[in-house]
Amino acid sequence: MRVKRDFPSRNCANCRAVKRRCDKQRPHCGQCIRTRETCHGPKTPDSPSPTQGLHPDLDEVGANYFLHNFIIGGHSASHGYLNYIPTVYSADGEHPTLVASMAAVGLVALANLTQQPELVRQARTKYSEAINRVNTALSSPVESLKDSILMSVISLGIFEHVSNLEPWARHVRGAAALLVARGKSQFSSTAALLMFNQVRTDLVVACIHSHKPFTQDMWKLQEEAMKHFDPSRAFWLRGVLAARHTNLVWEETALRRDFQHVLGLLVIQEPYTSTQASDSDPDVFHNGRSLQYYILPLEYDLATNIAAETRAQLTLELEETLGIQSKLEEDMLATVPQGLGFVSLSPDDHPHFPSTNVSGGYMLTWCLFHSREFYKGGCETRQWIIHRLRHIGRQVGNAVALQLLEVIGKIDKVQLEEERDKNAKQMVDAYDLHK
Repeated sequence: MRVKRDFPSRNCANCRAVKRRCDKQRPHCGQCIRTRETCHGPKTPDSPSPTQGLHPDLDEVGANYFLHNFIIGGHSASHGYLNYIPTVYSADGEHPTLVASMAAVGLVALANLTQQPELVRQARTKYSEAINRVNTALSSPVESLKDSILMSVISLGIFEHVSNLEPWARHVRGAAALLVARGKSQFSSTAALLMFNQVRTDLVVACIHSHKPFTQDMWKLQEEAMKHFDPSRAFWLRGVLAARHTNLVWEETALRRDFQHVLGLLVIQEPYTSTQASDSDPDVFHNGRSLQYYILPLEYDLATNIAAETRAQLTLELEETLGIQSKLEEDMLATVPQGLGFVSLSPDDHPHFPSTNVSGGYMLTWCLFHSREFYKGGCETRQWIIHRLRHIGRQVGNAVALQLLEVIGKIDKVQLEEERDKNAKQMVDAYDLHK
C-alpha cells in the first residue's frame, strides 16, 4: 500500500485534510479564519507526505491507517481530531520519531480490527522503536522541547489506549510531565495549544479513573495557556471545568475515606454495645435495634440537625444539579450516532457502517463508560450503553473498551449482591415485626 498522491487543487491544505468546502480566498480562506487555523494556501502536488522516509511497506500501511483515522477521518462525520499533526510534522522537518509513533498506532489499530497476529508483532516492533527514539530525544535539552516529540508521546498514548488501560494512563502522565517541562514559552502556536488541550483532556480521564487529583503543575500551566487562548470559548471552558471536576471527585473520595477512618476510631475510642429485640416499642426503636455508648458521641449527629429551611434549599440545589447532569448525559448519548459515523450534517459526508472508525471510538469510550457508571435512567438505556461499548471494543478494535466492560461487570455484580442482601434483611426485619 503506497501513499496516495494529491492532484493540484485550489483548495487550501487544511480544508483538503478534513474534506470540507473551501471558499478559496487568499491569502487565508474563510474556513481557516473561522476555525482560527493557520492557512498555508493550496497544497501543491508532491508536497511532503507524513510517511516519507518509511521504507518497509507495513510502515506505510500503519502510517496511512493512522492518517485516515486520526487526521483525515475518511468519510466519517467524526473526522480526525489530531488534524494539526501535519503542521507539527512539517515544522519539525518530518521528525522520524513522530513517523514511528504514527506507524505504531496505525498498525496496532489495524491489527486489533482485523485480528492479525503478524500485524500485532509488527506494531510492537514499531512501538519499541518509537519508545527508544522518544527516550533518546528526552535526553536532549533541544529535542525534548520540540512539538513533534510531545506529539509522539501523545500518539504512543493512543497506542496503549487501543491495547491496554494502565500503560495508557502512564503515557498520559508522561505527556503531562513533558508539557510542564516545556514551560510557559511553548504556547506560541495553535498546534501547541491544541496539544495542551489534548493532554489535559486525557489527564482528566486518567485522574478520575485512578482517583488522583489534577496536578498543581498542570493547573499553573493552564493559567498560562489561558493568556494565549480565548477564555470565553466553550471548547476551552469545558476543559477548565473538567479539571475542576476531577479535583472535586478526588476531594469527595478523600473525604469519604477520612470519614471511614474516623468511624473506625470511634469504634475503638467510643465502644458501644448493640442489642436487637423484636418485642421492643417500634415508636422508640428502629427495627428493634439499639446501640448503647459509654459516652454518647453527640458531635457525630451534627449532620442530621440541619435547620428545615437549609435542608430544603440543599435538596433543591441537589435536584437542580441532578437535572443538569441528566441533560448532559442525554445530550452526550445523542452524539454517539455522529461520533460513529451514522449521521452527518455535511453534504460531503456519507453515513456508513463505521467498521474502521477508530478515532470516533477512541473519543466515545470514556464518555460512555462514565455515563454507564452514573446514569440514573432505565435499564434499557444502561444496556444500550453497554452494547455501544461492546461495538467499539469488537468492531473498532479498542481493547480498552472491552476492559472497561469487565469493570462494569464487576460493579454490577457488587451492586446486585448489595441489593440482594438489602432485600433479604428487609424480609427478615418484616418477619420479626409480625411475629
